[in-house]
Amino acid sequence: MENEVKQKVEKILEKVRIQRTIIGYSQEYVGEQLGISQYAYHKIENGKTKLNIECLLNLSDILEIEMKELF
Repeated sequence: MENEVKQKVEKILEKVRIQRTIIGYSQEYVGEQLGISQYAYHKIENGKTKLNIECLLNLSDILEIEMKELF
């Protein structure tokens, strides 16, 4: 089950990365909008830092994507 969850999280992060690229936002810009550094955002997007619900909700707003599209 743990592996299943990890795969689902990776898919969500991939969709976040793709959406960020589509709308032309840099990691630095998204990090600024979240109130964190580019490096801290990079770690979230690459799965090195756990993604919490609050951050995911903020990302969906910043990236102009519905939460359901991320899942």
